[in-house]
Amino acid sequence: MALQEGSWGYKANTPFRSVDELWSSLAYARANNCNLLANVGPKPDGSFPEEAVALLRGIGRRVRPLELQF
Repeated sequence: MALQEGSWGYKANTPFRSVDELWSSLAYARANNCNLLANVGPKPDGSFPEEAVALLRGIGRRVRPLELQF
């Protein structure tokens, strides 16, 4: 799953998915005994977009209390 809508790489001015949307995809994958690949396309300078970092941190905050279940 690409974190930016409609792009597997970094694309300026393209919206990112929400934490709720990524959480829903993760829950679906978990329920179906699958893996979820969350793709983060780096910016031209090699850094990660702040929106992607915030999204992954948001998922981490939700997963951390449930880590024994994952």
